[in-house]
Amino acid sequence: MSLAAGPAVSCRSSPGEKTVKHPTHRQPACRQNRLCAGIATSLARLLLVPATLAIAAPAALAQSAPAEKPTTLDRITVTGSNIPRVTTETASPVQVITRQEIDRTGKATIAEYLQTLTSDGAGSIPKSFGTGFAGGGSGISLRGLGAASTLVLLNGRRMAPYGLADDGQKVFTDLSVIPMDAVERVEVLKDGASAIYGSDAIAGVVNIILRSDFTGAILRGSYGLSGDSDGSQRKATLTAGTGSLADNGWNAFFSLDVGKSDAVRVSDRLNRKWIGTGDLRPWGFTIGNSQFLGGAITGANLNGGGSSPTGSLFDPATGQLVSLPGCSQFSNITPQDPNGGCLWDAGKFRDLVPEEKYV
Repeated sequence: MSLAAGPAVSCRSSPGEKTVKHPTHRQPACRQNRLCAGIATSLARLLLVPATLAIAAPAALAQSAPAEKPTTLDRITVTGSNIPRVTTETASPVQVITRQEIDRTGKATIAEYLQTLTSDGAGSIPKSFGTGFAGGGSGISLRGLGAASTLVLLNGRRMAPYGLADDGQKVFTDLSVIPMDAVERVEVLKDGASAIYGSDAIAGVVNIILRSDFTGAILRGSYGLSGDSDGSQRKATLTAGTGSLADNGWNAFFSLDVGKSDAVRVSDRLNRKWIGTGDLRPWGFTIGNSQFLGGAITGANLNGGGSSPTGSLFDPATGQLVSLPGCSQFSNITPQDPNGGCLWDAGKFRDLVPEEKYV
């Protein structure tokens, strides 16, 4: 930047005075004006030069900085589970179980895996539980408060309860209807959440998140036996999906489970006392004990104090108990004198594990 010189200064003599032409001899006013002009020029240079540098510096930096490459953001999926805090924010954090953790266990169903958690306690319902009111269903019981007090969500939404209630009155969510390969992760809130969800979440909340962008196919098969080489279980699962949310804007997949489990009868466990038979005489009791009518003599204690029909069947025509041929009438039988009585061993006709077929 060029800077202009200060204003020109001319020195004139007043009328009646002589003009001094000697170059070194100038009037005081002329010298003072030239001195002021020089100071003004120096100040202008000091003020303008830094400003010029300050303006030029950003332009130079802008020319030397490389152009930034565009960044591709990953897709984010938000699940409305209604759990308002992050997993590490509270004293009772949410346990997040990933797909990889589930696969490492080798469990065949999501119910089997959840029932191995330390937070699951007494009151959970296994699928093999066939002596209750809710046979064929499976439920989780957080903190041992019962399956009816544990809320199960699917993608943050409530599921319809199982058609059969536990103990005839406690509704719960059946976990066996959720395919194992369709699960992406599981979130477990191990603290009461009744203030948010209601009384069915007193024990906690289990939120099962399904896969939303699955492509390919998974085929699984399993076979197992009990420790006594019976009760075989066979299962096959096919899961397939197509479409990409990122490329096509849609994704669809299905999961098919086919299985069969053989029954295990109580009579198959005769080597285990109290289980294989209703006859308790080998263990020092009078006759036996059974919770079923038409079974053995029962009472307040196993040695007497009451009785129920023994050796009898229901007549479907009359609805009355009928004694079997060769057995004494019920009125003639007492726990203290069971001679002539017949023991109806109902245990031989019960199942420890019911037969099951499902698709």
